[in-house]
Amino acid sequence: MGRLSYILAPLVLLSLWLITEERFYGNLEQQGNTAAVAHLSLNFPNIIFFALLYSLAIYYRKRSSLHIPFMLGTAILLIGPGLARILIIYFGVGFDNSVTISKLVMVAIPAVIAIADSIRKKRISPFTLVLAIMIVNALLWMARNTPFWQAIGSAIAKII
Repeated sequence: MGRLSYILAPLVLLSLWLITEERFYGNLEQQGNTAAVAHLSLNFPNIIFFALLYSLAIYYRKRSSLHIPFMLGTAILLIGPGLARILIIYFGVGFDNSVTISKLVMVAIPAVIAIADSIRKKRISPFTLVLAIMIVNALLWMARNTPFWQAIGSAIAKII
């Protein structure tokens, strides 16, 4: 399974990129530049954070105490889109609210694990880094309409 990830992880990154690009141009056409740039905060950070967590997991592949949290972090990142769609389709939650809820769940999972692991081992858990990444991911979504994100998103839009 580990060696297969050398093929699967780049495919995940490629699919994240293609989804980001497609949604950007769709939103640009339907809702305008500001909304399209705001929506980049949903998908683009996942590309960066997935690549970062996967790279850390591979770097620490021989140290399971570090490898496992980082690989689980990649999985936690992938929970968000599916959970948001479930909330929209089956529970009728609006798009923005479903994404916000999914981001909070993505923060809650590593928070619980990091706290429990830190208490059990009496030292800071490696899940704390995963938690920090998930918090930044959620904050970027919440800041999507701010001048801060609009500046970052506009620079990203030039790459896309």
